[in-house]
Amino acid sequence: MSGGGRARRAKLVYLQRPATFRNQVWEGDHKNLPIVVLPPRGQAITPWVTMSLDDATRLSGGE
Repeated sequence: MSGGGRARRAKLVYLQRPATFRNQVWEGDHKNLPIVVLPPRGQAITPWVTMSLDDATRLSGGE
């Protein structure tokens, strides 16, 4: 990409919806973790994690 870091940051959507008070705007992400879990019974699995972030306070998942 031409333009370097400044051009990349111009296209980011991070914090484009400013919140005026807590719990007004939440953002979420869902990701498959790059680890393998071996349960006591059954097949090996790769777990998923879901994160929520309050835009006003930058806290995740609540208090």
